[in-house]
Amino acid sequence: MKLLVTLLLCLQIFGAGAKEVVMWSGDYDTPHLREVMLNALALTEEDYGPFTLVPSSPVEQGRAFSELANNKNIDIFVGGVSIQREQAARAVYVPISRALLGVRICLIPSDNPDFININTIEDIREQDLTFGLGIHWPDSLVFKAYAFNVVESPIYSSLFNMLKKQRFDCFPRSILEIDTELAQDYAEGLRSEKHLLIVYPLADFVFVSKENTALHERISVGMQRSIENGSFDEIFNRYHMPKILRHNISERTIVRLENNNMTQTAADAINKYGFRIE
Repeated sequence: MKLLVTLLLCLQIFGAGAKEVVMWSGDYDTPHLREVMLNALALTEEDYGPFTLVPSSPVEQGRAFSELANNKNIDIFVGGVSIQREQAARAVYVPISRALLGVRICLIPSDNPDFININTIEDIREQDLTFGLGIHWPDSLVFKAYAFNVVESPIYSSLFNMLKKQRFDCFPRSILEIDTELAQDYAEGLRSEKHLLIVYPLADFVFVSKENTALHERISVGMQRSIENGSFDEIFNRYHMPKILRHNISERTIVRLENNNMTQTAADAINKYGFRIE
């Protein structure tokens, strides 16, 4: 009997029986996204059982979503919403970062001046401001819908070198991302532009395979519980309120764009939970 008890304790300690949940590495390596998922899964552990959240192998965003949609290698993908993604996978309609994904600051070469003469959509067109974006990103369709000049790359890291080589004028980065990116070696010689703020409806939702109904239900329940107990807002505020204050968004010129590349359900979730930019 003592041997059996000891064995059971060892199994608990080392996580035996815990369901392994694989999160795309690009999301897992983002502390805020990882903590939100850990919190949602932990809040449902009594109902759905123990879990272990682990990162996937490193792959680009387009391939990561494709693997998730095909129920292969990846269980959780967190990324910008689009009709195509909503059709290919199941979304959990709570914007993890409260739609700050659509609050964009231009990353520009350090020697370039701020865009002080750009205050409207018409100014962007007239001055032919060129934007660099990932070919698989929902943002590309937003910018193209306005007939803006867009330069695309399938590889995220290559966009930084392309910007340094003046292949485009602005690499629009969300307020969630830009500080972390500027701290990296690959962003040497780049800075945040100080005048312009481009805002459009875009949120990062959790996506799971259409076949994985149990995980979708679990995350949906966990997210709602985190909203109800206040931990959702606590985590958001801890990670993102300093960024909002640091970039003085209330003092910037705001250019607002529409985004019709999402379902009404996604738009309603953004309106309900999104952070208000006035």
